[in-house]
Amino acid sequence: MSSVRVTTSKSKNAVGDILKVSEGRWQIEECFRIMKMDFSARPVYLHDETRIKAHFLICFFALTIYRFLEKKLDSKYTCEELLDTLKAMNFVEVQEQGFIPTYKQTGNDYGCPS
Repeated sequence: MSSVRVTTSKSKNAVGDILKVSEGRWQIEECFRIMKMDFSARPVYLHDETRIKAHFLICFFALTIYRFLEKKLDSKYTCEELLDTLKAMNFVEVQEQGFIPTYKQTGNDYGCPS
């Protein structure tokens, strides 16, 4: 088995730039893990460009909302706990007021497991 080594010298700190990108790689891999495991995302076979973009946008929004909640809640809850809580929430549409949650809080401000 042979290996290939690629070196670039576009910047004076090419090695530092490569290491910086490599250090952040775990975050990208974690996003894919969340999409696959926690959100149960599976491959979809779409051919229409509009549908492909729509599917990507929905996945992106789901991950963005999760990351927002994770940060807002100081990473106190796992993705699974957040998803279970969100799935258990019910809403009722009140005329001229929008949607109002009908769930009971569990003792904290966010209705997440204690």
